[in-house]
Amino acid sequence: MRLIPSQPQLFFSKNDPQDPRLGEIVRSSSMDTLLSTANTECFAIMGYPDDEGIKMNGGRPGAAEAPKTIRQFLYKMTPPPKYQDQLKNQTTSFFDLGDIEVANEIHNRHNFAEETHTLIQSRRIKTLTLGGGHDYGFSDASSFLKATLSELAPHTLKNKPVVINFDAHLDVRPTNNGFNSGTPFYRLLNQYESQFEFIEIGLQPQCNSLFHREWALSKGAHLFDLSEVHSTQLQKILTHPLFQKLTPETPVYISFDIDSLSSSEGGG
Repeated sequence: MRLIPSQPQLFFSKNDPQDPRLGEIVRSSSMDTLLSTANTECFAIMGYPDDEGIKMNGGRPGAAEAPKTIRQFLYKMTPPPKYQDQLKNQTTSFFDLGDIEVANEIHNRHNFAEETHTLIQSRRIKTLTLGGGHDYGFSDASSFLKATLSELAPHTLKNKPVVINFDAHLDVRPTNNGFNSGTPFYRLLNQYESQFEFIEIGLQPQCNSLFHREWALSKGAHLFDLSEVHSTQLQKILTHPLFQKLTPETPVYISFDIDSLSSSEGGG
């Protein structure tokens, strides 16, 4: 399997030196180039144009187009001031590795994504991955934990890695029907039980069975419903003791599922 480079036309430019856009700063890159030139202040971007796991879970197809569509809008944005000088200096902090090839069986694609992401994480390069189905949430979070846990001393509990999922769904379905989009955190909690803190924010009752909720709680998950976000505001949730324990050194992985937003917010 391989990574397929992003289409050149996705790297937007206004051709105006006084109005730079992110597409002019992001560099299409191979893994070899990334690993030879990037550092811990850099960002790697990779896409998963794959919605087979969503179809397996009975969901609506279409997310396979998301990586391309996200890039179309993301790369039109103006980069933060600290990065705009990179145009003048012909340097970059943003490397676009393209999309994984959707070939072979789905578990092989998951393994390829995990292996690729683990290699990037082992160099402590920040990574932004674009789905695709949320089944790749396991590949990403697992690679994060593999790289992180290999660096941490077992007794360093204050730096216990944290996985945060913003989602309407728990995504802790058993794997009886394959590694589909409802299974990523079932796999993660079974494989790395008690080795990390797991937080889910934005859960909606119509999306989750009581059985799945109780199973997640039995595995030590910390669950926050959307009603709590609406009634107390997200800022107040972040004052929870769990978040207060975080330090600048705490490794954190964030997964954001679009269905945690309303359709008006997600489409805006």
